[in-house]
Amino acid sequence: MRTEFVALNRTPCQGGLASLNSSIGDPIAMNAVLIRVCCYVIGLLAIGAALPPVAFAQSDEHRTGYQPDDPEVPGTVAHVSRFRAFLPPFKDLSASFPPPGDQGRQDSCVAWSLGYALRGYYYRQRMQSRTNDPGSLLSPAFIYNQVVKTPDCSGGSKLKDALDLMRTEGIPTLAEFPYDERSCVRKPNDDIKRRAAANTIAAYRSFGRPGEIRPDDVKGSLLAGTPIAIGMNIDAKAAHPSETR
Repeated sequence: MRTEFVALNRTPCQGGLASLNSSIGDPIAMNAVLIRVCCYVIGLLAIGAALPPVAFAQSDEHRTGYQPDDPEVPGTVAHVSRFRAFLPPFKDLSASFPPPGDQGRQDSCVAWSLGYALRGYYYRQRMQSRTNDPGSLLSPAFIYNQVVKTPDCSGGSKLKDALDLMRTEGIPTLAEFPYDERSCVRKPNDDIKRRAAANTIAAYRSFGRPGEIRPDDVKGSLLAGTPIAIGMNIDAKAAHPSETR
């Protein structure tokens, strides 16, 4: 199994783990698990408990969408500092996340996890909002529609591509750029891009390449209120548990 962790900081992400900051300077932390079968938001960490999926297809077909990034080149991505302090039993960030969404039959897991959930975590904190109307939630379509390589929406996307887009262009609300699981051909116009620019991210940090990632560093980021994005491949049993019992 290959796993990627990303703690967002306001730059793009590559292989490993990372952290995020917003364009207006508020620290951005994103807490999501990107899985080849579905996307989960992690707002609770004790020994790795996960919340309900952020973008889990509730139809008869569970779509995925995570594509592994190329291996991180040493020195190209800032790393999260080593954590050496005390860790409590658990840290729960779930109250600050948007409600679980549904990616439907579109391979937009990365966009839902990074844009809707993780960037949405900081957006809700900055706006001091707990409402769930489209004007208070961020648009995964803005990301997916621009990074997907196949016009039939059958392809997934990479963490780095989504992070790069949020760093350079930001992300608008669902009210400004609605999500449509049946189509990904619509592109944002200049007005939408202007609105999205208010929600850019500053950078991202990695937890290192495979073999360099330390669990305490990941837990320390969550303790600091910085959720983590995780990309992984899972097998059929995890993808369709009801069918493999």
